[in-house]
Amino acid sequence: MIIFISLFFQDSSFYFLKKQVDFGPRNPGSTGHKLCEEFIIEKLKSYTDSVFEQEFEYKNVKFKNIIGIKKGKGEKTLILGAHYDTRPFAEMETDSQKKNEPILGANDGASGVAVLLEIARVLRKKNLNKNVYFVFFDGEDFGYKDDALLGSRYFVKNIRTRIDEVIIIDMVGDKNLNISMEGYSQIFSKELNERIFKILKKIDKKSFSDVVKYHILDDHIPFINAGINAIDIIDFDYPYWHTTKDVVENCSPESLRKIKKALLIYILKNWR
Repeated sequence: MIIFISLFFQDSSFYFLKKQVDFGPRNPGSTGHKLCEEFIIEKLKSYTDSVFEQEFEYKNVKFKNIIGIKKGKGEKTLILGAHYDTRPFAEMETDSQKKNEPILGANDGASGVAVLLEIARVLRKKNLNKNVYFVFFDGEDFGYKDDALLGSRYFVKNIRTRIDEVIIIDMVGDKNLNISMEGYSQIFSKELNERIFKILKKIDKKSFSDVVKYHILDDHIPFINAGINAIDIIDFDYPYWHTTKDVVENCSPESLRKIKKALLIYILKNWR
């Protein structure tokens, strides 16, 4: 009963989503990006045991990964990850005059961050046997194939901590939530992927499917390439992806709560 009270009461995830969008576009180098960095760091200092930053540069643009650590009693480490940057241009816009505008990224950016911050808030007073790293990646959406996943690639290359499991969440706030298994997750981290989707389907069979629909290049890929157990939870059927219509009004607090609930159930069952 105590677990479920923690899961549902005083949920701040949608507030966290709206707060990020209020900063404006959060593409690297923008004012909104800087404000979002400061917001995440402030919250993590309240919710986790320690916070550190990874700063790096790419094509004369400065980037920053932000990591909050919830220390456990043992040595094993779970990473919960999401990107906080937003797309610098809206290439999927039907209106050609808007294609070069940066997006607000309510779903593609803010939703994953919001859920992670809320999970960190709920767990802040709970004792865990294993470590949980809350990792907020920069530069996931900076450009196309060669210019993407910058933060997660840098993180994997430079982290010295043993990593046991990685769960990436991305675009999880859609009002019409429709999440299928991601293909690379199922190929390379089948057991973890199926354990998480078993929980998700118990929460809502309509919103979650254990059928593979897409193979997506996201922040889990650098971990998979390094031989680390990693999965991606993502709604790639979001119709406003990389458009100026990726706004708060097209997102839902209920969608965020479903993801939050599933991950908390998994953590409290397996990492406590």
